[in-house]
Amino acid sequence: MKRTRSFSCIVMLGGLVLFYIYLKYHVLSSQQNLKALSAGNGDVHQTRFRSRKRIPTRSFAQVQRTTILREACRKLGYKSVQTKHFTKDMLEHIYVVDSHHLLYCGIAHVGDINWKKIALVLSGYAASADEISSSESQTDNGLKRLSEHNPSEALSRMYNYTSMLFVRDPMERVVSAFREMMEKQVSFEKDSLGGTMTRTGQGVTFPEFVQFLLNTTDQQDIDWHWRPYHRVCNPCLVRYTFIGKLETSQSDAAELLSLVNAPQDLTYPSTVTAESFENITQRYLAQLSPEMQEALYKTYYVDYLLFGYPLPPGLLDKLL
Repeated sequence: MKRTRSFSCIVMLGGLVLFYIYLKYHVLSSQQNLKALSAGNGDVHQTRFRSRKRIPTRSFAQVQRTTILREACRKLGYKSVQTKHFTKDMLEHIYVVDSHHLLYCGIAHVGDINWKKIALVLSGYAASADEISSSESQTDNGLKRLSEHNPSEALSRMYNYTSMLFVRDPMERVVSAFREMMEKQVSFEKDSLGGTMTRTGQGVTFPEFVQFLLNTTDQQDIDWHWRPYHRVCNPCLVRYTFIGKLETSQSDAAELLSLVNAPQDLTYPSTVTAESFENITQRYLAQLSPEMQEALYKTYYVDYLLFGYPLPPGLLDKLL
């Protein structure tokens, strides 16, 4: 009996020794791998590994939105975020706030003026957004664009900074662009609209505006104010870690500002309208024929797919 107990003790002790050796070996191996990665020469995958260590906990909405975006990019033929294939033109609308490790892609008619003011405050241009006029926010005022950096610097920021863009329902943005640029801005230059626009300013109807938009064969030539999101920010080529939506702008902005350690008194301004954006949009879309509506949705179909906005019932099958 004593021999049996002694043998059992020896076996248990041997097992513990083997487990200790196994554990020590793998921990040491992991530490060595980490040191090797940290001592690399700037390889993209090494930079990506280091940046992942510092990514803070994200909300469920952010995880869901970025997942939808990556899956949609994959369906469109992008196997992964292809940072090696970007050009300076693709980075033209991405602003850099080095002081808070923030990149943001500015999109017209999705709160871009407010975000420009916030970026200027974060960069030290002004103490508060209230001090910045709308005309000041129309220029960069010291803010650098990602396209101004060399490829190595740009890539480093893309993998180590919080990168964000804000979107809204694409049709709401088209209507917003028309109302701002056509109904309110009577001195809009005819040349910037192209030869198919026979009248400008308040004389242009929404159907005329949409027909002009549809006549633009190359989406890259569409005016920046209503160019599709994926042609402005290139979300399948540039890795965005935060996707905000105008529909939830207050909570999304608060989360983002917290992520980049912005001053607590810096907030995104609330917007109050007498009529909901959805109702306004439907009122304008009702002016279009069914064929024109379908063609307009087709122009922005990729944006709907990338950012998870629902299409009208029955329209998806026609667009596929």
